[in-house]
Amino acid sequence: MVISWGLAEGKLDKGLEGIYCITTVIHLNARGDWRDDGRLFERGSRKQIEDGLRQLAASGSLAVGSVVPSVRELARELRVNPATVAKAYQRLTDAGVLVVRRGEGTFIAERSSRAVAEDRRGILDDGARRFSGIARSVRAGRDEAVEAVERALSGDLIENNGGKE
Repeated sequence: MVISWGLAEGKLDKGLEGIYCITTVIHLNARGDWRDDGRLFERGSRKQIEDGLRQLAASGSLAVGSVVPSVRELARELRVNPATVAKAYQRLTDAGVLVVRRGEGTFIAERSSRAVAEDRRGILDDGARRFSGIARSVRAGRDEAVEAVERALSGDLIENNGGKE
């Protein structure tokens, strides 16, 4: 499922694709059997909501002061329990990513550049851990894995700079 959010008049509306919120986590266990490890239902949805909003805030895709959907609205759109969204929002509020204004809603909080940089580093570290796990699972060597990252970054740079490096 993809959350389709877009910015319109400082609010989130359907339209901007790119946050993948629901995934299935499958692992090969010690006996060689494939199985869903249950993380999707234990903490996956909440974590994915948290990570998605944290990434949107850290990247500036959601500007300071942007309204985020209500707990009920987001839960309905994602087809998850409202308690899951409420817990994600509470953790993001505790971390200073969101701010709740009684009677007005929940907004992206103003944060220091240091806090945003720490979030960005955490997001990159998390992605690096996932990538290194994939590289190990296919038995790729360090050089091969680093080359894959460099190719991915080069592609992004070419796209973002119109072919200029």
